[in-house]
Amino acid sequence: MSNQLNMVDDWKVTNDGVMGGLSSGQVAVINDNIHFSGQIAIDNNGGFTSVFMPIDVPDNTATIRITVIGDGNNYQFRFRSEVQGYMLAYKMYFTTSPNKAVTHTFKLAEFKASFRGRDISNAPLLKASSITAVGFLFTAKQPQHFSLSIQSIDFFSEIM
Repeated sequence: MSNQLNMVDDWKVTNDGVMGGLSSGQVAVINDNIHFSGQIAIDNNGGFTSVFMPIDVPDNTATIRITVIGDGNNYQFRFRSEVQGYMLAYKMYFTTSPNKAVTHTFKLAEFKASFRGRDISNAPLLKASSITAVGFLFTAKQPQHFSLSIQSIDFFSEIM
């Protein structure tokens, strides 16, 4: 997956404007990494922005490892998944260190389902075969700038 990250046209940003907010996120390629950055605004019930790209995840995937350079904020790593005709987001939270590469490892079975910001506790476990997109979300309760560079996303069949 790492060598496919820098296809900037494949990444699509969704800002909180879909709900009346004024936050702005953008995506660019900087030093061969995908760079997701922008400004969170809380006016008009705003406070989030996300970026996603379509992906084919190997069916035998059990573990995902990401390497990111962040700004000290917390983010969500997300998969979109079609489950019984509904599109759900499966998420995991991770922290970043300012201007430092950090690697995070997640078990696919530990991702939590949500729909439009609400947790879906009775959703089935995330399966690699149902994943349609991969992405990141940043949310904040106060106006602020954010910056996240995604160096790699790798998939493994073994549990790490």
